[in-house]
Amino acid sequence: MASAVSAAAAICPERSRRRSRRNDLPGSIAVLLVVGVCVALSDVCAFCVGTLVGGPRLAPRVSPNKTVAGAAGNVLGAYLGLAIMAGIAPPEWPVAITLALPVVIAVASIWGDLLESLVKRAFAVKDAGTLVPGFGGILDRIDSLLLAMPLAYLALRLAG
Repeated sequence: MASAVSAAAAICPERSRRRSRRNDLPGSIAVLLVVGVCVALSDVCAFCVGTLVGGPRLAPRVSPNKTVAGAAGNVLGAYLGLAIMAGIAPPEWPVAITLALPVVIAVASIWGDLLESLVKRAFAVKDAGTLVPGFGGILDRIDSLLLAMPLAYLALRLAG
């Protein structure tokens, strides 16, 4: 087995080097965890801040409960998530990405949520499923990730 791995490394050294690094961006568990935690905390903070502060509606026709304060809480939550996960974030991330990534994640998660709400409204459906009672279904749980993961990946790929 070891000789097969050595032969493969000789044929394609770049590929074997890439697989040996833990925090290599393509397929990196660390990036998935960082973005996932940022999205989860941004959703929680958006809900808490939006509920506590209230204020003007962000997109009343699409999602009447979303507020501008909730959107600010969303950004705050994404920064909080990155701060919590800083220990596993790849150390080679540039400072600009570290500062900009939470904003990308927050905006993308808001848009993902709004797009999913728009689709539900188009089909006159309140919840996207019944598998997770009280939470509106699986799609309602992952709607923020639908845009946040690919856009975070794109931002990280463009940065380095």
